[in-house]
Amino acid sequence: MPRLRHFNRLQRSGPAGHYRRAERWALVRFTLLALVIFLVLVFGTWGAVLGLLSLLVHQGDRLSAWSLVPLLALLVLFLLLARRLTERLVLFRRPTHDEVWLRRDQAPELFAALEQMQARFQGPPIRGVAINRDMNAYAVWRRWFDLWFMPRRHGYISLGLPMLATLSAEEALAVVAHEYGHLAGYPHRWGALFHNLRVALLELQEEARDWSDRLSAWLARAVHRFVAHYDRLAFLYCRENEYGADALSVQVVSPEVAVWSLVRFQLARQYLDECFWPEIYARVEDSPRVQGQPYRQLAELARQPCAPADPDQCMRLMRQQLQGEADERDTHPSLAERIQALGFSPEAMLRDGISITHRAPETALSQWFSGDFQGCLLSLDAAWESDVASWWQEQHQYRQEARREAEARRARKEALAARAELDAGEAWDLLLMRIDDGELEDADGAVDAYLRRHPAHSPAHYAAGRRWLGEDDRRALRHLHRALDLNPGLMPKIRKTLVEFYQDTDPERAQLYQVMFNRGFAPSSTDKTRHD
Repeated sequence: MPRLRHFNRLQRSGPAGHYRRAERWALVRFTLLALVIFLVLVFGTWGAVLGLLSLLVHQGDRLSAWSLVPLLALLVLFLLLARRLTERLVLFRRPTHDEVWLRRDQAPELFAALEQMQARFQGPPIRGVAINRDMNAYAVWRRWFDLWFMPRRHGYISLGLPMLATLSAEEALAVVAHEYGHLAGYPHRWGALFHNLRVALLELQEEARDWSDRLSAWLARAVHRFVAHYDRLAFLYCRENEYGADALSVQVVSPEVAVWSLVRFQLARQYLDECFWPEIYARVEDSPRVQGQPYRQLAELARQPCAPADPDQCMRLMRQQLQGEADERDTHPSLAERIQALGFSPEAMLRDGISITHRAPETALSQWFSGDFQGCLLSLDAAWESDVASWWQEQHQYRQEARREAEARRARKEALAARAELDAGEAWDLLLMRIDDGELEDADGAVDAYLRRHPAHSPAHYAAGRRWLGEDDRRALRHLHRALDLNPGLMPKIRKTLVEFYQDTDPERAQLYQVMFNRGFAPSSTDKTRHD
């Protein structure tokens, strides 16, 4: 990860110069961008309109219809550009997610904790708290009508229900404090500004991928270049902001709780990805209609006593997470780096055999939320069912067809195995099925024995040739050449096999085979120029 190593070197050597360069770049480029949009929308469009009207008023009697064509074309061009700029950039709204907004009476302790954070750190008030469907939490600024140029803005925090169903109340509070740090600009405002701008620009870049008309495609390319450059400059600022948000969480809860919240968060995410969701999606074979209510199921599990966990498995999961590296596209440092920044040693944790389970004994969901929470769970489940309904039907149909094909294949295999005599094609089909099922210890020997019994079976020679490509080229070409002699109709298939196999490893050989086949010559295993 060269990009990540570069940022780590900058962070260790002192990033002050990089920060100043990023601030200058942002100030100059965003000012120029605002000027360009303003000039196009105001001076360009209205200037063209007023110029056309002025000509018509003062020199209308001396102008011909053809002399107005360039002016009208220029006016139309400015109007189209202004329309696209207005639609794509000026009226861009940040995407909304499937969330359920909480009332204060549903989680009074959570709202009280947010008010205490605001009073303690003199930060912005939180206008609302939402529950989302992901193993995630995030904080965002929302302006009036979600338009970036509106003057007033309000802070919102969104918490993932899977996170609330696995972390304890104190650990979840550490996550909430971390997200509040992004809104409050802790430890400095520039970091929060760069962080929020990066999130908004990445959302704009993602939306620009769907712009298809010619003018919008040109704007999309400009957006991609602008965002990519900004992302490189702002990345270190945003990463430093993550460390600052972690530092704020330590002021709300103890350092130990903050560390365990980071560890359990990653363990819970891995458990959900590897165990919980695969079990939910495995039900696709049973019914074409969506089965399962995952979020109500998570809420029920969160209120049940935590089952004893396998300590070896917990230790294995912890080792995987603590030894993992950061994603070069993600501004979050790795788990080990974040723990080390809080004053703890990941190596000592592994050495001392310290481990925790993926779910706390008492979760935030069971401690924070009242019984009037079922409506939220119903909404989350309904949104999930709506999202996966079409995929679920397609997968159910696909798996039913695969099951029918497997049953037909098994029946054919049993019928062939029960017969005393088989022709060459039937014997080959039975051999392939036994190889696919892993019944033969020496599959190569079984194929050689088959070819000794049926030397004129071209599909077997072709399969043997593909098998030995790259391992024994002389043997592979001997089989492919024999298959071609027995069945000249295999030439396109063999040409494609050879050219595609050697395209990456030996382009010259691939080109030679392409030329030989185009001229009607098949490669021979005795070709000394290429195989010695």
